Amino acid sequence: MSEVKLRVKLERSVLGLVAMEEEQEAWAQGERRRIVATVVSARHLPKMDMMGLCDPYVVISMLGSESKTGVRKNTLSPDWGEDVALPWVHSAGEADAAGDVQVSVYDWDMGSAGELVGVARMDGGVVFKRKVGAVSEV
Repeated sequence: MSEVKLRVKLERSVLGLVAMEEEQEAWAQGERRRIVATVVSARHLPKMDMMGLCDPYVVISMLGSESKTGVRKNTLSPDWGEDVALPWVHSAGEADAAGDVQVSVYDWDMGSAGELVGVARMDGGVVFKRKVGAVSEV
């Protein structure tokens, strides 16, 4: 079975100052929060090309915005160590309505759209309820 390892943390910003180790859970006036995911690695990816390998990259999307990692060539067990910051959310209500954070792995192919290897989803509303600054592995 394939697996992708992420580290997820919640950042907050009040009046433009980013705080990642804040104890406060309640939303302050003028505060915004975002999810920052570190795409660590993937293991046991399926063979996707005639050479029996894969050229994987990860796309993380939420609220109509997406970010992607670089491509790792010719591997079924890539390492990335890349941070992906998702959009800022401006209220607890907006966080509750954020919907899913989608994590998709694609196989890069020259001259065509990437081929989907697999996809997983996390409830964004649940992630936004975690302690600000706490890091979770998923």
